[in-house]
Parts: sequence; structure tokens; C-alpha cells
Amino acid sequence: MTKSFKTGLAILLPIGLTVLIVNALVNFLTHPFLQFTQMWLTDHHYFQFPLFFMCPETLNLLISKVLILFCLTTFTLFIGILGKLFLMKYFFRLGDSLFAHVPIVNKIYKACQDVVYSLFSSSSQSFSQVVLVPYPHAQHLTMGLVIRNRVRIGEQRELVPVFVPGTPNPSVGFIMMFKEEQLVYVDMTVEAAMKYIVSCGVVISDFSIIQPPIYDERLAPENYFLSSEG
Repeated sequence: MTKSFKTGLAILLPIGLTVLIVNALVNFLTHPFLQFTQMWLTDHHYFQFPLFFMCPETLNLLISKVLILFCLTTFTLFIGILGKLFLMKYFFRLGDSLFAHVPIVNKIYKACQDVVYSLFSSSSQSFSQVVLVPYPHAQHLTMGLVIRNRVRIGEQRELVPVFVPGTPNPSVGFIMMFKEEQLVYVDMTVEAAMKYIVSCGVVISDFSIIQPPIYDERLAPENYFLSSEG
């Protein structure tokens, strides 16, 4: 009985969470325009009749949200199409130059722009490799993501920047610098690592070490404790 309940919970819980997240996102996007759209439908006497099990008020609310989402999607596509034109590129450059000369705002704008470009750019990848790093203790291993650009200190010393994401929210974490020999490289994709982090270690695929670290024997991989928390 308990096993059947857990199986049903495992099936229904992801569905329920997905519905809650999508509903919250829809409400967030439609809320600023909802009152105006409902008034417009009411003034023109659209959808002022019951349909199936929905009363006129519920139907009006549903149609308003659908119209708002449709308009937002159309507007986004329209901006994307214009963004490919030479004229829009000029205005984008003009906007960048204007924001660049506004104190405080220029730093916020530049940081947001860099994050968005890194997320949606198809020509580059933010992270190149999944590794295990000695954090938060020298005898513990935590999953991290190697950042593409390496950092050189002085003429000979080179450090590898690694993003150690937090659990279960990978958008919050730490940027840490490690020596090459401190990293344990594994044959896991970035997507699989994200699933492992978001699920708090519940969802994890098999992986193996592809480059043994150069450690003292006391710090060999079998002496580590794998942590799912960044």
C-alpha cells in the first residue's frame, strides 16, 4: 500500500508542480494587462454568456489571459524579426550608448545584457565541462561547472574558474578559482549535472572519472564525500 502511494505521488507530484509553476508564470505575465482586457471585453459584450461549466466571469477571465499571452507572443516575435534588420540594430546600438552614460543604470544594464546574451547565444556555451571540486572541505567533493575563460595570475600560474551552483536553485552559487590538478573531471553533461543539482541529488546519471586528479593519496577520490549542495 505504501509503495503504491509513493508511486502515485511520484507520478502526480511533477505534474502538480508543473501546473503550479506554469500558472504562476501566466499570472505574472498577464496581471499588468488583465483589468484593461477584461474591461474591453465587457464593454464590447464579448463572452458575456456561460459556456459549459464556466460562468461569464470565469470565461471572461480565461479569454483575457489567452488574448494577453497571444499579444505578448506576437509582440516578442515582431521585436525579434525587427531585431534582425539593419535599422533596429542601429537603434539597439543607440540605446546601448544612451544607457552606457547613465550612472548606476549602465552597470545594471550591462550585467543583465551579459547574462541574457550568455543564456541565448547559440555560438558559445557558458560552461565547458562538469567537474568535482574540493568544497566546502578538502575531503569533500561538490559538483561544479568549468567556465570557458581561464584566469592567468602572473606569468606562469593559471587558475580554472568554476561555478559551484547551489541546491536546489542553481542560479545562486559561487565562482571559485582552482588549480588544474584540484579538479576531478567526469563524463557528465551540463544538463545532467543541472538535473542532479535541482533535484537535490535525487536524479543522477552514472558517471565516471575521465581524468584522475593529481592528489596526495590521503586525498584520493575514494576518500571524498560527494555533496549535492553548492
